[in-house]
Amino acid sequence: MRTRVYGALVATLVVGLLAGCHTSPTTDMDPAAESEQAIQGGDIDTHDAFAVGILDRQTSVLCSGALIAPNLVLTARHCVSEISHEAVRCATDTFGKDRDPGSLWITVDARLQNTATSSFYRGKKLFVPTDAKLCGNDIAVIELDASVPDTVPLVTPAIARPLTDSAYYARSIAAIGYGSTSPAGMGAGTRRIRENIAIACIPGDAKLGCPRDDQLRASEFVTADGTCQGDSGSSAYDQRSYDARVPLTLGVLSRGGSDRDADRCIGAVYTRVDAFRDLLVGAALEAARDGKYTPPSWTSTPPFDASWFDGGDINGASGFVGTNASSGSLDDSGCAAGGRAPRAWDDLAALAGMIALVVTAGKLRSSRRRR
Repeated sequence: MRTRVYGALVATLVVGLLAGCHTSPTTDMDPAAESEQAIQGGDIDTHDAFAVGILDRQTSVLCSGALIAPNLVLTARHCVSEISHEAVRCATDTFGKDRDPGSLWITVDARLQNTATSSFYRGKKLFVPTDAKLCGNDIAVIELDASVPDTVPLVTPAIARPLTDSAYYARSIAAIGYGSTSPAGMGAGTRRIRENIAIACIPGDAKLGCPRDDQLRASEFVTADGTCQGDSGSSAYDQRSYDARVPLTLGVLSRGGSDRDADRCIGAVYTRVDAFRDLLVGAALEAARDGKYTPPSWTSTPPFDASWFDGGDINGASGFVGTNASSGSLDDSGCAAGGRAPRAWDDLAALAGMIALVVTAGKLRSSRRRR
């Protein structure tokens, strides 16, 4: 079946407006009414409390995130800043005004259908990149108004080594988020996990290099299917570290697509954490001072040479195209086209090629269709 990709931010899931506003609200939340990108084909996850849900009380939007310190949540910037529309154009799209951090409610609970059984923390501060361009900078950090209990595990940002270090990082991820299980918006508001999702391409990787295209930035990477609407801001957890119960986050979910019939979410583009070491370390040090605790050990990780990130898009630097992804591009909406390879394709290289090829071949149009 031919695939059409609808360019849209994976993140947002519109839910019923919450009443009241305090750290542990007891008001009921209406069922999800309309969504835009949940872990499809995944299992309900009641254990991984480091993967959090984020509710914006002002916009009634649901996103996902990850606890990287007792009072610090990593997520996508489009979950906390204004955007003009959801159909992404990397050449022109920028972030607008940051939202009031106090309107962001964060929970470690696995289910959000009823706030009477969920407790929430409120946002206190926002940390975002100085560059307002959407593509390649879709990452943000929320400082909470209080620290989570010591019993809640934390996640470590993978900033010690570049993502291209295949000897250290697996070539698959675990995705955990609160989104829907299909573009129709079913199943949103429950934390789900899907493991062993293949990484399709990484700019600068010797074997999994991405095709040349100005819709993918050097500070991003692409995975196969698994995430959907409402998962925006959720982390890509290195599968090897997740299996060892010391999860590393490789990046945050920025955007993805759906197939022509809008019955399945396909592909995902993540913003890499290794491109934003200074942002994350600075936020963590400030949050530690506010929370009066010792900064996490990863904040003292020495920086590696990340000068190759300069230039923004993968056309502007050398060595980004791997021999296994020599043709095609991402679609003009900036969303990954594909990620779901034909069953006969069991080679990751072919998967990376499909993400590029399916879209250019059909010159597919983008759409603002809300999921």
